Amino acid sequence: MGNAILVITFLGTSAAIPTKHRSLPSIHVKLDKTAILLDCGDGTTKRIVDSGRSIFKINAVLLSHLHSDHLFGLPALWNSMSLLKRTQELQIYGPKGTFETIRKLMDVDSREIPFVISIKDLEPNDTFNIGKVSVSCAKAEHGVPALAYRLESDGKSMVYTGDTKPSKNIEKLAKDANVLIHDSTFLSPNDAERYNHSTPEQAAKVAKNANVGKLVLTHLSQKHRNPTDFIEQARTNFDNVILAEDLMTIDVGDM
Repeated sequence: MGNAILVITFLGTSAAIPTKHRSLPSIHVKLDKTAILLDCGDGTTKRIVDSGRSIFKINAVLLSHLHSDHLFGLPALWNSMSLLKRTQELQIYGPKGTFETIRKLMDVDSREIPFVISIKDLEPNDTFNIGKVSVSCAKAEHGVPALAYRLESDGKSMVYTGDTKPSKNIEKLAKDANVLIHDSTFLSPNDAERYNHSTPEQAAKVAKNANVGKLVLTHLSQKHRNPTDFIEQARTNFDNVILAEDLMTIDVGDM
């Protein structure tokens, strides 16, 4: 393994409806001096402040898909960046339709953004670099254009599924990753199938088949009141599993 440090901070771990303890989806990743946001739900900017991470130093945002609970935090984010006198380019990536959607959000804002926002639509299996971080993506199964992402640098790797049903494409993407962050919205397979999400049991099967180091369950429906139910269900298939909580940090370090 290399010397890169991988630090993952969960900013929002709820599904589409926030709760008293869980904000809408967003994850801050620091890998090899590069800071990346995975999704940016409403309230993300405040959660970044709460976490002690820097709003100013975020290099890029990767959107898993274009549902509002995953991207409506962007105007607040770039507004705060503007007020902090940012001049560095902000990169935004996502599935087909991202460019058009982000441009609409920018047009709604009455303030002029004083830095370049570079927007790129991706296709499944695209690869690119953000700083020294290698990014690859795969098709996620959510009923709309959706992507899962793998971030890798100097021997450290993590995969974020976004919203998805269990997928062989994601299994392949996650092969031997240090950390897999997987949609685990519903405890019921029927609910998961109906809304194109996963159960903890299904997420754990993906983790086991992909031989990942650690599984993190996130995007948790507010209808389920007992967090331990998610862990218990997942551990029928995979032992090294934890439940994401808002402001929780995983430091992969030299693992």
